[in-house]
Amino acid sequence: MPVGIGAFALTPLLLAESRDARAESFDLPGAALVTGGLVVLVYALTQASDYGWVSTETIGFFAASAALLGAFVAWEARTRDPLMPFSIFRLRTLVGANVAGVVLGTVVFSMFLMLTLYMQQVLHYSRLKTGVAYLAVAGTAIVWSAVAKLVTRVGVKPVLVAGMAFLTAGLAYFTQVSVGGSYLGDLLPGFLLIAIGMGFSFVPISIAALAGVEPSEAGLASGLINTSQQIGGARDRRAVGDRHIDDGRGDRGRQRASVRAHRRLPGRVRRRSRHGARRRASRARHRASPRSRATDRRGAAARARGRIA
Repeated sequence: MPVGIGAFALTPLLLAESRDARAESFDLPGAALVTGGLVVLVYALTQASDYGWVSTETIGFFAASAALLGAFVAWEARTRDPLMPFSIFRLRTLVGANVAGVVLGTVVFSMFLMLTLYMQQVLHYSRLKTGVAYLAVAGTAIVWSAVAKLVTRVGVKPVLVAGMAFLTAGLAYFTQVSVGGSYLGDLLPGFLLIAIGMGFSFVPISIAALAGVEPSEAGLASGLINTSQQIGGARDRRAVGDRHIDDGRGDRGRQRASVRAHRRLPGRVRRRSRHGARRRASRARHRASPRSRATDRRGAAARARGRIA
């Protein structure tokens, strides 16, 4: 928080205002439509496993998001001062950088989520120890990001390919972590590989996302690449199953889905299902009772004596 407060205070002093002098008005409808569409899309992605991917709620949210984003596209095509001129997508490097940003966001965010669960729930690290463990990634990624500036000499593709290769190697290494693992053996080597991959991936993607963009559209291009990475981060939450995190939302979602499925059954089938559930519960209570366990032991002993005789 102190760093954020300092940045907020120094921003007006250190940064000059940037705006498109040709624009005559602010595209408020476009901003509202694209914001609403992306919010609904992210909500649908993050809640789909709770509601069910083919449930009415999930389909409705995806349809609402598609409608809002479609309205945004239609509005931007005819307004005088669009929030996002579609001519910017003529830049192939920008389009490629945003596609790579979605992939990178999916990979990196899911990796951090799963490794956090591994450290806290398998290795039993505290929250503070987990945060300190990530310093190996954060610290070395800064160093490799400075090295990745050679992209201005050799081009975007070689550096980005090298970065993705290191990311792949790091992820492959993490697939071998063990239940009784250690930081030095199971985490640190993978963290060092991931740090190189992040440094060699984020830097060329950021440069490619802004290459050839007019100064008046630099803010738009920057916003696009950040949005792409965040959308990738939203997708990964469902891909790695964060519904199993401690808040128990996944269990409640499965319970709701089970209740909805049960209600769709015919009345006769529901009655049979309830009757079968009561019988199974009765048998479970009987097996769990001390008297039942003693009877089972006596029966097992009698059968053993019969076999011996």
